[in-house]
Amino acid sequence: MITTIFVADMDRSVKFYSDVLDCKIEARYGNDWAQLKTDGATLGLHPASAENPAGVKGSIQLGIEVKDSIRDRVEQMKTQGVKFAGPGAR
Repeated sequence: MITTIFVADMDRSVKFYSDVLDCKIEARYGNDWAQLKTDGATLGLHPASAENPAGVKGSIQLGIEVKDSIRDRVEQMKTQGVKFAGPGAR
């Protein structure tokens, strides 16, 4: 699982998570993406946008990797009571 955090300043955010919170930088792609590792969690830093602003409700998202069809997994989760919201939700 990866937690994506939308940030206003990539350099400042990477410095905070690596220097202050002691996360290990796994990958950095300029100002487009940074991936950091903590004990038991992976964080992804992504630049904020009008659609996904930094520092507000919704500026953190969870991503789950699945090995089978995402559509099949979504349908299975719906049968178990999971509700989806946002763009693309059916």
